[in-house]
Amino acid sequence: MESKNQTYGLTAEHPVMVTDVATSYSYLDGLVALDSNVNYRRIKSMFSSSVNGVLDKYEIVLKDEHYSFLFIYPYAMENDFTIAETFEALSN
Repeated sequence: MESKNQTYGLTAEHPVMVTDVATSYSYLDGLVALDSNVNYRRIKSMFSSSVNGVLDKYEIVLKDEHYSFLFIYPYAMENDFTIAETFEALSN
């Protein structure tokens, strides 16, 4: 994963941008690789005017407790594997 960004993916207004659903899971699996206690689950799909399309909302879980929500837009023109600063602590 690339350099960190403070809010990337943490809001519907600034979702993670990937080119397809399979790449969404690759991105999520990259977060899981940071810490073996991390898991995720898809919450829902939702419309966002920020991308004029449908986003997927995921819950990130750390040690069976809510850690964060993550928003992914799986219809972007290119992949952006930037991660939010909040996930940086997971690799420590």
